[in-house]
Amino acid sequence: LEQISEEQVTANKNVVSEFDEIKSGLEEMIAMIDMSSSKVKEIDTSKDDVIMKIDNIVAVTEETAAAAEEVNASIDHQDESIQFVLDLSRELMDKADRLNNQLKKFNV
Repeated sequence: LEQISEEQVTANKNVVSEFDEIKSGLEEMIAMIDMSSSKVKEIDTSKDDVIMKIDNIVAVTEETAAAAEEVNASIDHQDESIQFVLDLSRELMDKADRLNNQLKKFNV
């Protein structure tokens, strides 16, 4: 009977030892899960930062495109103004030539 009791005590000690190993393994797994969770949160924060920066780049790009359209419109308007002044200059030269021809008739 004493031998059986000793065997049971030994078996109980072995079971307790196995449960301690399981507990230790679970604690390590929990620590690893916590670390993984922390890394996931860091990645999520980084992702949000990247999205915000991309949104800023998109906004700047849209503003640049709008400014480029305004510059193009201004260039078109300036081109039309230059063409108008050129037409008026040609017309003025033509009238000056006619006036000069008319004046030559009086200088005869």
